[in-house]
Amino acid sequence: MKSSSQTSAPLRTNAPEPGVSRTAHSARSLLARIHARRVPHVGCVLWLVDMEAARSILQRHDLGAPWLTRSDHRRLARIRDPHERARRAATYVALRLVVAHLLGPRFATAPMLRPRGKAPYLLGVPAVFNLSHSGSLALIGVARRGRIGVDMEVKRAVPMSDRNRARIVDAATILSRERALVPHLDRDVLQAWTRIESFSKATGRGINRTLADFGIRAQQNPRWHTPGTGVADKAARQLPDYVVRDVRLPAGTVAAVTRTLAKP
Repeated sequence: MKSSSQTSAPLRTNAPEPGVSRTAHSARSLLARIHARRVPHVGCVLWLVDMEAARSILQRHDLGAPWLTRSDHRRLARIRDPHERARRAATYVALRLVVAHLLGPRFATAPMLRPRGKAPYLLGVPAVFNLSHSGSLALIGVARRGRIGVDMEVKRAVPMSDRNRARIVDAATILSRERALVPHLDRDVLQAWTRIESFSKATGRGINRTLADFGIRAQQNPRWHTPGTGVADKAARQLPDYVVRDVRLPAGTVAAVTRTLAKP
């Protein structure tokens, strides 16, 4: 995703203004105020956030400060572009608003940790989450238990060889058969990619290892070898513990979510 070169003031970190508090009610109200919308989905909670709109509202009214933590600021400090940093801060605020709305405000300011090679998590929070950014939009996925991965892509041209298109669609079709995908359509290749990317995030393998597992790219670590003949067979061998579903979003975007199956 390309960052805008436009400059923006960061969300302030000082104490909240009078009347601003971290409560479940204020979280619900602020989610509505920044125009975050809940996306209906079975088995997890999804919220779609327009990062640009949220950034503008939060900065104009100084509403984000009570919700950002030290761990958030450490992560944000690594983003050099000030405009992108402010948009990402708005996403972090939205994530914490969703947590406060679902679980209560005492969980909303838990430190965000990201162990090397693993997905980030909120310390002590009885839920798991995942984020995806594309264009000016962010998708937030939250589940009460297990693992979750989300991915979203703004529709665009996909410069990719016919061979790799076919491989990606083959693997994605095994992961989810909700809708038939065809390799020559950019929209379908992007939808296929979101299935694979969300799967890689839920499993914790990461996209490079997942592509190698599925036989889409060369395997660089022999310890990561996945048995099977062909892309479809290798993909199917990794699926039993997960369910992958496409997500309906506004026109111009495609998305998918992967979560662990509920144990009987």
